[in-house]
Amino acid sequence: LSLQPRWSARCHGRREAAGPARFDLFEPARLYVSTAGGRLFRSDARGDTFRPIVQGLDFGQAASALAPIEPSPLVPGTLFTGRMQLFRSTDSGDSWTGYRPPGSPEIARIAVSTVSPDRVYFAVSRGANLFKADGIGTELLPISSDPDLSVTSIYLDPDAENVLYVTLANRSAQTGRVFKSYDFGLSWQDVSVPGLATPSSIVKDSFGALYIGSSDG
Repeated sequence: LSLQPRWSARCHGRREAAGPARFDLFEPARLYVSTAGGRLFRSDARGDTFRPIVQGLDFGQAASALAPIEPSPLVPGTLFTGRMQLFRSTDSGDSWTGYRPPGSPEIARIAVSTVSPDRVYFAVSRGANLFKADGIGTELLPISSDPDLSVTSIYLDPDAENVLYVTLANRSAQTGRVFKSYDFGLSWQDVSVPGLATPSSIVKDSFGALYIGSSDG
């Protein structure tokens, strides 16, 4: 009896980098993936086949190398992605409309609220700032004054809607920082681990322990 994990390749048809990939919380067979240039694809067959979902996206806008794509945990069919502006789809990616006006630089990270269907947090590719957007406006939430930091991940605590975590990186120094907010991002506390390498993700388990992933091993 082999206990080795078994993997199989899933491809959207191009030999290029892909990710992030997200499952639809309401349709178990549905999978979304981002590829180079902010091109987005959807599979309705657990990754066996893919089709592009780009109608309404402005490809005249720059995008991150792999643009973020995040489904809403509250509203079936609702997704968010980012180029120079935040886009929303309400039909599982079949069409997109601008959710907030364009800005600069390109959006690199998105986290969708688990309690408010219209609330989205996002970060751009440079700077230690978080933005909170809804159907009315966008609010700037400064994290740090350090000009060398950029946000690498956003984590919304599922057990306390007022609590947010972000990881940030100083890529030239290959170091990382972790900040926590208890008031929806209005103020931040540095809770960094000494000697932290460049962080790529942060999650919390059911016991309240935090885990930080690093792109440097």
